[in-house]
Amino acid sequence: MFGAPIRTRPPRRKLRKRDFAWILAPGAALMLLLGIGHAAGYRVNETSSAPVGLWRVAPIVELHPGMRVTLCLPPDVPIIRIAIERRYLASGECAGGYAPLLKEILAGPGDVVDFAPGATAVNGAAPHEIAVLDTDSRGRNLPHTPFGRYTLGADQYWLFSDLNPRSLDSRYFGPVTRDRLIAAATPVLTFDPR
Repeated sequence: MFGAPIRTRPPRRKLRKRDFAWILAPGAALMLLLGIGHAAGYRVNETSSAPVGLWRVAPIVELHPGMRVTLCLPPDVPIIRIAIERRYLASGECAGGYAPLLKEILAGPGDVVDFAPGATAVNGAAPHEIAVLDTDSRGRNLPHTPFGRYTLGADQYWLFSDLNPRSLDSRYFGPVTRDRLIAAATPVLTFDPR
């Protein structure tokens, strides 16, 4: 009759409908907030090709070097096809199912771009030291734009990122036509990922 007392578990409480409301409400509120933010033109950049954080996208009024833009390239562009197959890109609304890219304009119509291994110069100015990689992080072949001089046409832009040597930009897909640029992008709350 002596010994340890018998331990009993308290009876389990059944979940009621209002319990589910408390569980689901925060998630639903977050989804609603994200939806409203997206509709208002806010986007989150998680890649290291541009400062990470919250960006505002708006219709393009004018384009000039130094500004950031979002763009979609067709999925049949060789490097985009490779990027989709190898899952370099997040999923999103571009044809091919990937998210729009966020890049800086380095050069525009009429500019002369000298594209060489490790450096890209515009109109003879001091070059931007930007590496060109032959392989990805797994050692797989990575095609790039042929080295040389490019005089940009009336609706062409050279896009880049100097934050990440692995950024998918004009080093790999060449000049981009105006019709591929979707929106102007302005940082709202960001930080440099380097």
